[in-house]
Amino acid sequence: MDQAFKQAKIDYWMSYCDLSKEAAALLYEQYLTIENAKRSMSSSEVAEWAQKIKGVIRHNGVLYWAAECDVLVASFTFRKSFTVPAEGLTLVKEFETYYDYQYSNAPTPSLGDAIKQVPKELLGKIAAIEIVIDYKEGVIENKLLEKHVLETRLYAGMLPKEIAEAAVYCKGKKFKPKNMSV
Repeated sequence: MDQAFKQAKIDYWMSYCDLSKEAAALLYEQYLTIENAKRSMSSSEVAEWAQKIKGVIRHNGVLYWAAECDVLVASFTFRKSFTVPAEGLTLVKEFETYYDYQYSNAPTPSLGDAIKQVPKELLGKIAAIEIVIDYKEGVIENKLLEKHVLETRLYAGMLPKEIAEAAVYCKGKKFKPKNMSV
């Protein structure tokens, strides 16, 4: 991002949000980190990782593999569509992820958005991503960044055959499955 854009963001946060220059500068660094993560992979790279990393949804305390949807266009959490139980997964890491703010208390994160925010050193070690959305408690929103802040859990394990063999769609393009063991 260029210097003029940076200064405009900082000035905006200082004048309309009553932040100090230091606080606005720190907020800009967080904003920049989030935006850079969004640009960290091409659509093809996201599709390749999405062949190895699938979304999971917790329903009544049980993890299920999410039904397939376009990994960059659609939210795998929004419809709460799932297939078979996701058994044998081991929690690797929990951390906060950020998603574009569209509707209050209704985030729509895609699997691709989540994959882009996974630490690079963990990408080859995980098989599943769970994005925790608690609609009863309310979704955390960072209105200054215009982002939803969601807890994300990464899991290691094996993909079941029917999940591993499912095609991946990314921006309408079909990608054929490759070796899926993690």
